[in-house]
Amino acid sequence: MFTPDPHSYARPAQVQVRHLLLDLEVNFSTRTLRGMATWQLTNHTGATELWLDARTLTIEAVRLDGPDGPVTDFELGPATPCLVSRSA
Repeated sequence: MFTPDPHSYARPAQVQVRHLLLDLEVNFSTRTLRGMATWQLTNHTGATELWLDARTLTIEAVRLDGPDGPVTDFELGPATPCLVSRSA
């Protein structure tokens, strides 16, 4: 059983990340990273959407089944400062 994270849009009870491979280039002068993330997932519920946290990322493309797979549609939702409500 997965406990929801109030700071995340991820839904690990539906789709769970099994492995993440990052291939990144670091540019220290611009303080940026550029590269590719390859995700291995387990779809527990037959979900047709994958929700990931992507704050301050520029995503150029999303591919299915590896780096040579077909490009698929994706959408970035609006940025939010924080996903939780502050309690007093």
